[in-house]
Amino acid sequence: MGGSTQRHAFFAQQVVDFYLKGKLIELTGSRLYTHSIVTLLNQAISILNKPINNDLIKCAKLLLSST
Repeated sequence: MGGSTQRHAFFAQQVVDFYLKGKLIELTGSRLYTHSIVTLLNQAISILNKPINNDLIKCAKLLLSST
């Protein structure tokens, strides 16, 4: 993967990481100390008690593998 693509993937991962952490803080008042998008997403799903589309988990894993 080229340098520019790697930077874009890294920044995309950072955006999702900060967004999910912000939502979790909003919902629970506490912060998880992880950078795993899949872990953060699973925690949000657990708190919201709603089903998730498996494509979202696949995208999170792809984002993680590209950084």
